[in-house]
Amino acid sequence: MPFTRKTFFAAFLGSALTAPLAASAQDTAASEPAGGALALELNSANDTGAGSCRLIFVADNGAETGLDLAAFQIAVFDTAGDFSRLLRLDFPGIGAGRTKVFQFDLPDTECGSIATFLVNDTLECTQSGGTPSELCGIDGMQPSSRTGIAFGYSR
Repeated sequence: MPFTRKTFFAAFLGSALTAPLAASAQDTAASEPAGGALALELNSANDTGAGSCRLIFVADNGAETGLDLAAFQIAVFDTAGDFSRLLRLDFPGIGAGRTKVFQFDLPDTECGSIATFLVNDTLECTQSGGTPSELCGIDGMQPSSRTGIAFGYSR
């Protein structure tokens, strides 16, 4: 088949249409937790207008076992690096292989005043049926943030 302008545009159009699909598949694979892990992402932080900061977390349970409850003690640090307070955040009912969204409002707090959420401790982590789970520990949980607020195990 001779190379013509028509075959060039057909080849170009075909590659232009498939490249975004390949990139999308790679992005999806990269965002999924490693086998058996619990990915916990701070997805957004927005002021509510009522003096509160609304936090949206996305929990992705990559394990073969559901979680009845994952509860964490979170240390909050402000933009000056000063400790602000401790929070308890509960994430109930995250099924095996499932993704779930959670919303928390921090009263009397502007989102712009928060620099870091530090996972200070795992308070509770139970699988379906009440059995303790290792998914929520430092080796099992993968914290991340899509916001300007850092979220993880160290500052």
